[in-house]
Amino acid sequence: MKITKNWLESRRACSTSLDYVCKNGYIGLDIVPFLQKLINQKRLSDANWLITRYMNKDENVKYAIFAAKQVLPIFNKIFPKDNAPMKAIEAAKKYCKIKNTKFAAANTSYYTAAAAAASYAAVIAAASYAADAAAAASYASDAAAAAAASYAADAAAAASSSYVADAASYAADAADAAAVAAADAAAADDEAGANDIRINMLIKIIQNGIINILEE
Repeated sequence: MKITKNWLESRRACSTSLDYVCKNGYIGLDIVPFLQKLINQKRLSDANWLITRYMNKDENVKYAIFAAKQVLPIFNKIFPKDNAPMKAIEAAKKYCKIKNTKFAAANTSYYTAAAAAASYAAVIAAASYAADAAAAASYASDAAAAAAASYAADAAAAASSSYVADAASYAADAADAAAVAAADAAAADDEAGANDIRINMLIKIIQNGIINILEE
């Protein structure tokens, strides 16, 4: 599929990014060359936004799961006895197995939130590396809310959760959180290299998403 200006506008692309791609020869490219060009120019936030808006809900769940799994070791190093992030990932995986049922169809965003919870939980661990209590408290609040949604027992409970929203947004949040977690953890040992760690993590997640697109 070729990415057009109208398609980007219909997904509410921000005006700054839209102006950039229009002026730099992106419009009319197929999705994969478009994404690779953004990656090459280190416009990773744009690439993360685009791929999550291009993918369907099932692909976004898988994208969020992959992102969350990348930073589980960070969380486990700090909280080895806390298995909440892994349970959140397993809840999201469960969606992938039952996606053809009526329950799953109604709760795609709910399961994506579960995967996002795992990423945010990992960021709590990363924040603890930096002794950033304020950041940790903020991320803990987000993680707790998303995790609560992931443990909801039925469709009604999930539908009432404030975390039921757009699957693409949660997938993008999961990737961003994973990249931040990796960078914060790295900063404890090598502050100068932390930004490179963040960039490489986000590229890894986006590239995995591209692979999934090509396999569909």
